[in-house]
Amino acid sequence: MPGGADMHSRARVITGLILVCCMLIQRICFLRNASAELPNICNGTIADQAIGHDGEWGGQCKRFAQVVYGEAGGYLGIGYRQCYFDTGGIEIQSAEATRGDFIQLSKDSDPEQYYDGMHTAIVLANYGGGSFQVVDSNFYLDEIVRIHNWSPFTQASQHGLTAHFYRLGRIDCGSPTNTPVPTPLPQEGVEIVSVYPYGQTFSPGNEFTPRVRVRVTGFTLSESRGDHLNNLDGNTYGTWSVQPVRGEGVTEYEFVFSPNMRAPDVPGSYASRWRLRVGGQYKGPEITIAFSVQSQDPTPTPADWQVEYYNDKELNSLCATDGYNGVFVFRDWGDGSPASGCNSNHWSARFKRRLYFQAGNYDFAMFADDWGRIKINGDVVVNQWAGASQHYEGKYLSAGNYDVEIEYADTEGAAKFSAWWWGPSYVLPRDSTDPNQWYGEYWGHKDLWWDSVMRRNEGYGFLIHEWGMEGPGYGLPTDGFSSRFGRSVNFDCGRYRFRILSDDGFRFWIDGQLKLDGWYDGVHNQELLIDLASGPHDLKVEHYENAGAAAIKLEWFLESACATPTPTQTATRSPHLLAQQLLLRPRH
Repeated sequence: MPGGADMHSRARVITGLILVCCMLIQRICFLRNASAELPNICNGTIADQAIGHDGEWGGQCKRFAQVVYGEAGGYLGIGYRQCYFDTGGIEIQSAEATRGDFIQLSKDSDPEQYYDGMHTAIVLANYGGGSFQVVDSNFYLDEIVRIHNWSPFTQASQHGLTAHFYRLGRIDCGSPTNTPVPTPLPQEGVEIVSVYPYGQTFSPGNEFTPRVRVRVTGFTLSESRGDHLNNLDGNTYGTWSVQPVRGEGVTEYEFVFSPNMRAPDVPGSYASRWRLRVGGQYKGPEITIAFSVQSQDPTPTPADWQVEYYNDKELNSLCATDGYNGVFVFRDWGDGSPASGCNSNHWSARFKRRLYFQAGNYDFAMFADDWGRIKINGDVVVNQWAGASQHYEGKYLSAGNYDVEIEYADTEGAAKFSAWWWGPSYVLPRDSTDPNQWYGEYWGHKDLWWDSVMRRNEGYGFLIHEWGMEGPGYGLPTDGFSSRFGRSVNFDCGRYRFRILSDDGFRFWIDGQLKLDGWYDGVHNQELLIDLASGPHDLKVEHYENAGAAAIKLEWFLESACATPTPTQTATRSPHLLAQQLLLRPRH
């Protein structure tokens, strides 16, 4: 029927119109939700409110941020991460940060807990390359609001933190955001570039040379004026309480403390507080030199190892006797004979010593090229003899003296051996890695052979080890040892100069690529100039000591920052045009 066909046609048209209306309503709701993603507060208002407090008392940095956001019409709760989302904000990339956004340094593994070095600031300008003009309070630990330039990634990397950026307001209202970047204000400031030690561990009585590098803006440092780094708490640990500036017109200076500090004899955590004094006035934040002391060397024993060498693999035909001075046994005989009158192949050795063990559980470790085993009172604890492949074994020991025997056999070629243990009487750090700290691993041979003996987190900042003639301690040898250090560091975008000093050999990687190679004996002093993108980069250093004094140091400096990107104008579209475009856009 024709009438029926027309009715069906009209029904299809009406159904289509209803679907279009439903889609339009859905899109309008979507637009309303999208516009509601951020609080109805202008970023420009946030920035203007913050600037209005310049020079006033602002209290702690987070309190100041809460006050400013409240004055702009919002509410910012306590904490260092979730509070930004609770108020309706979003996290953004550093390159997106603009006037009125918030910068928060926090610890990713525990974001709501306060840690040394954490800070909150409000962005006034983004210069690019990780550099910003900000307004904040208590940056110099005086609870005063100031406008200044800041590189949050640098401060974050020094304290094992991460720089996060949050937007709590709209950027499409208030003062325009695409205006030229304002000229940096001539504020006086002190930036702490690096501190050593900062979490490193020393053995009781060890001497070390602290280093503090500072960068100043708005003034210069002067020797003739008597500018210096001044101790605040009396905890100098043997060094002078005043560390003077040398030179005139200095804007960046490294204080190399003289005389050395000396680690206390009692194990524990220690700190020494300092501050820059310029023209008789304190400037900049407090600087904390922090370190810990551990009983690194195991309990002393009355005699060294007695060594017997045999001209067969089964310890039958004695060919020589000797002694070995070391807590543990790390030997590398190479391809030659172990002693005069002994074979260069098919020989064996027995190391004997009586040791006292406190009661407790112990772990014994051994690696041999070719055969080896560890015996306690005649019982085999670790067995890698004649085809056996054991390397580790745990054993409980009651308190008392024990006869320890370490046996070794060489079949063909090079001969090398390692044996060590740890437990109540023999403290060896076995830390899990913290990627933000330097993670140090140490071996009793100079070629990083087999598993590392000691593993520990060694703090932030530059890598500095000046062992001298002492070695790393903990029963490792003073000569013929090796080490590996790695950490992740957040860099601003720019060109950096890396400097490394090593005695003896070293290798240096950035992001898995070998950049400097001095893997041979002698003292090395090399530099690398490299462009780095903004963000985290993996650093790795390997070092070995052959004989004599030992040291490894790595430091870096920003030569030039990346160019600032030119702001772009964003066209404003009418809601009606945007709604039409959304209706025409395919749905996914």
